[in-house]
Amino acid sequence: MAYRQTKQREEVLQVVQGVDKHMTAEEVYQEISQKNPDMGIATVYRNLNRLVEMNVISRIVDKDISYYDGNSIPHYHMHCVSCGKFHDAPMEYMSNLNQEIEDRMGNRVLGHSITFECICEKCNKKTNKN
Repeated sequence: MAYRQTKQREEVLQVVQGVDKHMTAEEVYQEISQKNPDMGIATVYRNLNRLVEMNVISRIVDKDISYYDGNSIPHYHMHCVSCGKFHDAPMEYMSNLNQEIEDRMGNRVLGHSITFECICEKCNKKTNKN
């Protein structure tokens, strides 16, 4: 999809793709405002939403909070129920599941997502110290 690459959109994209975590719009804004205090939160939201529409980044929604992921290639996630953070799951995306469900149900499957609920390594270490 062709789109106009603005300076602001490029800044937002660099922040989201430049970290190894999934960020909220507010976290993206905080990161950008350190370098570019002139960019407003509304501009950050608008550009994040546009990048998701263009399939350049992806969005995970949990309890009405959106987290943005610089990796738009289908993959699975781990969600820590203790700290609330999302991480990429260390496994390959199983595209054959789409066909399997189509064959069983007769539905046209466009894709799937799986989020594993867990306690992350960092939180698990805190729990075990007590």
